[in-house]
Amino acid sequence: MYSLVLWYHLLPLVTASLKGCSDGITCRTVNASGLSFDCRFAVPTTTPATNTTVMLLHGFPEWSVMYVNLMRTLSSHGYSSVACNQRGYSPGAAPAGVTNYNYNTLAEDVWNIADAVIGRTTKFHLVGHDHGAALGWTCATTPTGTARLLSYSSLSIPHLDAFSAGLYGPTADLAQQAASQYFTTFVLDNSATLHNDFWWNTMGKQQFSALSGAFKTPADFQKALFWYNGMSMAGKNAMPPLMSEAQLLLHGFAEAAALRAVFGGTPNAGTPATHPTGNISVPTLYVCGDSDTAILCSKKFALKTKDYVDPGTSYTQLTVKCGHDLLSCATASETNKVIAAIVTRLSTATETTTTSGFAETTSKTPPQVIFSYSSTGPFPCIRIPSSLALPDGTILAFAETRRWIGDQCYPDAPKPAAPIQESNRSICLRRSLDKGVTWEPLRPNISQRYSANPTAVHIAATNRTLLIFDDTLNGGLYMQESKDSGVSWSTATRLVTAAGVPILAVCGPGNAAVATKNGTLFVAGYHANRAWTNSFSFSSVYRSDDHGKSWEDVSPAITPSEAAAGLCQDSPRCFPHLGEPSLTQLTTGEILLNARCPDGRKPYPGPAQPCDCDCHGVSISQTSRGETWGSTAYDANGTTDPDCQGAAITLRNGSVLFSNLDSATARMNPSLRLGELVKNVAAREMKWSKAVSVPGANARTVAGYSSLFQMMDGAIGILWETSVANQTKCRGEGCSIVFSIIR
Repeated sequence: MYSLVLWYHLLPLVTASLKGCSDGITCRTVNASGLSFDCRFAVPTTTPATNTTVMLLHGFPEWSVMYVNLMRTLSSHGYSSVACNQRGYSPGAAPAGVTNYNYNTLAEDVWNIADAVIGRTTKFHLVGHDHGAALGWTCATTPTGTARLLSYSSLSIPHLDAFSAGLYGPTADLAQQAASQYFTTFVLDNSATLHNDFWWNTMGKQQFSALSGAFKTPADFQKALFWYNGMSMAGKNAMPPLMSEAQLLLHGFAEAAALRAVFGGTPNAGTPATHPTGNISVPTLYVCGDSDTAILCSKKFALKTKDYVDPGTSYTQLTVKCGHDLLSCATASETNKVIAAIVTRLSTATETTTTSGFAETTSKTPPQVIFSYSSTGPFPCIRIPSSLALPDGTILAFAETRRWIGDQCYPDAPKPAAPIQESNRSICLRRSLDKGVTWEPLRPNISQRYSANPTAVHIAATNRTLLIFDDTLNGGLYMQESKDSGVSWSTATRLVTAAGVPILAVCGPGNAAVATKNGTLFVAGYHANRAWTNSFSFSSVYRSDDHGKSWEDVSPAITPSEAAAGLCQDSPRCFPHLGEPSLTQLTTGEILLNARCPDGRKPYPGPAQPCDCDCHGVSISQTSRGETWGSTAYDANGTTDPDCQGAAITLRNGSVLFSNLDSATARMNPSLRLGELVKNVAAREMKWSKAVSVPGANARTVAGYSSLFQMMDGAIGILWETSVANQTKCRGEGCSIVFSIIR
């Protein structure tokens, strides 16, 4: 790896059109997101260097030059730094059209610039001011942010969810609503030129400093104003109510009233943030100026920023005697306090790990029974959990109810012959609105049809929740959706190809579906004869680019030898040998498939296969679209497993969490492992940590299938099958499904 002192030499040798590129500051063009950004760089001027980089995001209407003094200070403390004129400010990165300034797109710029400058896998510190700080919150609260950032420092802007609460809703702050009336004018069509070029004349023509860039025309300035539209388009921040001139004067807000007199407008109640950013789990600094008239960041709503920092995450808040421009306070001593706080944040932000990765933070709360054979009426068997935490905090818990005994419910009783009893199989649901403390009553048969093997996924791009399942009687996959956090559900429809051909597979189950940020869907299924004999077993991954209307098999193409051996039956694509797969998207964008290896129950009759073991197989896509996949890596020794389904999810810190059973002989000891992505010659694969029993379980605990999710506060939830002590008439793992929480 190159020393970070030298990284800026690796960039294209193109001089950016910037001024003030001297005294330790160099300027170059960075190509990222298909655009050209004018950027400033500084390298350490002291030894030893920290070998870490700080990325700095400017605000509105500001330029990267605002950071040059801070960059020189960072250099003296051993840090490299980069500050770019962002989208709409760099001439080569100023596309036309408001949709190009969606905050999600702006966030991609941050990661793409980091990839180009720092490296795709190298962690870095992030600092932002004003709109740059708002964008910083957007980046830092994502799984990518958790995985890639060493720390985040926000100048002037509170956590966006706290800010939204100050702008809209029952706890809104009237003074902040008045101070933010300009929001309602910036987002208007052609806002730069409205009312005789009002904003262009008052703000756009003004040059930040002699060394900064400048907007040459109102059309150029409009692109900077688009950042306000982009924040609303992404749903990241609330919009304050549009207040009338009279209302503003009544409450003593003369300046805001004067603005309203110019722009007019029909009063409204404002709008909420439709996609809150959620908690942050990287070390955080929030600096506030007590004389800031634009963002009243020392008020109660803003100081609740600390409530959006995950428990155990380092957080510092500093208030200084300053206005909005915290790096240019009226008193130099106050500016120095801000700079000192940033340096301290950088130097004290360290990565913390434990032996197991999470064992020292597990909750001691005993498992809570969510589903029980005794509470499901005529369904004496309850199995196959799936779970999901929604952005609004709702937890959805699904399970499969069966009208027959046997199959891990009553091990000493035979399962009646199909199809009479077996057709009585359906999916039930319970919801929790308080992080799993209490649960709404059980709702049986939410699909109103035969349904089995549930998996659920939330699509942030459309704010929909999908329940995907199978009808084992006809072999088809089905889905239904909810637009109200699971209160109501649409009629189930079949998953079909673009040509209308039904997709035939058994669903996942548990955690077998993924929705990417742009709304692309993936779901995994498998194929096997019900006896799990030496006939065949293979898995498939299907992708939808039209929100579930049509699906395409994106599994790897099989080799001629695999086809000759009949490993995928008649399918030209599959993951041979694997069954009951789970899916998760890594922070790199790749899709990880982690699956049970049921062929291990008996030696495979064909050529010797690495899957002849009680193990799990892992395959990782080489792109975020799943067009190509790496070789399947079989872990025969690293994850002791008695041939049982497992679940895998990607946590916000970038780790992969895997749940299955840590026993080589029986379905016992439900456990958790953290996975680290490693690379060998043949494939990218996972290296798993030592297993840790689920809270409330031990090596003698009967258990079975499981499902994982992460709540907005960072806590991890797991639903798992078991037989609790008081269920003397039911001795298999299908007696109950319980909920455990890991903090």
